[in-house]
Amino acid sequence: MLICLVLLSGCGFHLRSVGSQFKLINNINIVAGNSFQGFANVLTQTFRKTNINSDAHSPYRLTIEQEKFSKRVAMVTENVRASEYQISLVIIYSFSVEKQGEEGESPPPQTLIHSQRIQLSRSFVYDLSRVGAMQKEEQLIMEEMKQEAAYRILHQVQAVSDTSGLASTITNTQRVDPPSTSQHTMPQQ
Repeated sequence: MLICLVLLSGCGFHLRSVGSQFKLINNINIVAGNSFQGFANVLTQTFRKTNINSDAHSPYRLTIEQEKFSKRVAMVTENVRASEYQISLVIIYSFSVEKQGEEGESPPPQTLIHSQRIQLSRSFVYDLSRVGAMQKEEQLIMEEMKQEAAYRILHQVQAVSDTSGLASTITNTQRVDPPSTSQHTMPQQ
């Protein structure tokens, strides 16, 4: 039993923990081009699970710079037919915060994560006798890869926000708690 618990704690299950909340971020502006809107929607849902809403006026800006899927043959049969494929997903993103200057001036945003690259790969066996099922499996794998990439971005943004002293970077902002609680002003350092 103890060995099982140790093994589970060491695997990837902790990546999907969404119970922890950001200390400083309640909303985020997710910026993505038209061709990246599918992934932007996955990101929005992932952030919402941690009580972070999408808001175009947020000082926190997550920019999706690239989303690229690729597929290649990983293995062939003796008849030179594809029997296994590898799907890869590359996401490049940046995270920045707009500072509030003194007397209402607006200095340039501070980039906390610059063009970070996330690359994921999955392989799957392709059965020519079940083409329809294989296409559905491929779509499912692609959706799971988007989810994993979104969780990785969430955790990286959380880590950088916890260690970058955002409370001193952002002034005159209020922390907005979920509707059941009242608003609190963030302490300025």
